[in-house]
Amino acid sequence: MNNNDNILELLDTDNVKTEFFMEEEVVVSTIEVKRAMKNYFKHIQVRSSAATLLLTKFGLTEAAALNQKTIDDQLNKFVQDMSQDVQHTKSIIDDAGIKNVVTVNGLLKGKIKITSPTGFQFLNLLKLWDELNINLTTLYMRQEIGQQEVTKSTTQWSKRIKKFNNTIESLSVTAYKATEQLKQQSRDKAEQRRLAKTKPVKSVSDKKIKEPSKLKTTPQLKSA
Repeated sequence: MNNNDNILELLDTDNVKTEFFMEEEVVVSTIEVKRAMKNYFKHIQVRSSAATLLLTKFGLTEAAALNQKTIDDQLNKFVQDMSQDVQHTKSIIDDAGIKNVVTVNGLLKGKIKITSPTGFQFLNLLKLWDELNINLTTLYMRQEIGQQEVTKSTTQWSKRIKKFNNTIESLSVTAYKATEQLKQQSRDKAEQRRLAKTKPVKSVSDKKIKEPSKLKTTPQLKSA
């Protein structure tokens, strides 16, 4: 931006739009988390905003708060359950005297744009899942658990995360429908006001003029 630019002129352009976001450094290791990041992260961020912020924008604050609670409750439950799984694998690793976990070849590192609270929550869940998968693979490599236990955990968490993504989708679709209904009602009211202003007013000549009522005369008495 040039110091000589007129701020009012700039506000007449696309610069009037403002976006808030945060950048987070992310390391993605296991293939399951890579897939979840690719398939769900962006979608969940956008759709969760639609299910909450969009409703708030149109004054549907109670519905927005209810949707946010639904999202938070599920994510909090996921983090709680996965944290227990991670702690369980750590205990087995410690009891087995294992000092080092497996090395992952092909990990990805970079920045990601966070645009909603749900984005942060989901990212933390994926970080935990990465840790869980590494611990499980370590235990499998050291023959502390079988492959079926690794597969069982991966399948269960993949299904739960996919189901959560579908829940977000359903909430956002309902929110879109509700706001579209409000928009249509607003358009209908605006059209009614427009029609009321353009409705022709009847002129005096169009009105039926009533004839004055005839006066009743008193009959004259005949002279005797």
